[in-house]
Order: sequence, then C-alpha cells, then structure tokens
Amino acid sequence: MTATSVVNKGVPCTAAETAVDATADLRGRKCPMTFVYTKLELERLERGQILKVILDYAPSFTNVPRSVELQDLGEVICNPAEQGGEKTLWIRKK
Repeated sequence: MTATSVVNKGVPCTAAETAVDATADLRGRKCPMTFVYTKLELERLERGQILKVILDYAPSFTNVPRSVELQDLGEVICNPAEQGGEKTLWIRKK
C-alpha cells in the first residue's frame, strides 16, 4: 500500500497496512504542544502524504485529531491504535 492509497476511516490501521511519510513521536509531550508539533510536521509534508503521530498524554488522544480536522490540516484516516497507554494516529495531509 502506498502513502496515497485510500484507507477507510473507521478501520483499524497497522504499520504494515499503512505507509507513512513522516513520524511524530510526541510521547512525553502535553497539550497544547502535542497539536503544535503535529501541525509543524504536517506543514512539512506534501498534500496526500501521511503523518504517523504517537501520543501518550490522554487529553491529546481527542484534542489532536479534533484540532487537525477543525483547522482543515488533514484527516485521521483510520481508527487510532491504542496500546499500553499510548495512541497512534495516522493523518493524511489535505
């Protein structure tokens, strides 16, 4: 699967199923900086590329995807994966 392939929102993603163009490892960061760093990483990408975001601060699990979509920066392309208090998002840049 390429980074520009369509991934159905609502379907679980795994690293093997989703090609990523960049990764933002934001473990140890808190809101609002998790969104700020996500936004900066998205700005570096081309339209249609995919950013993988790794979070471990629970409020960021909802704040980051909501802020990305509200500011029309991108869209979460599948269900976030949560494991061991961490959540991974895959965001396609608009």
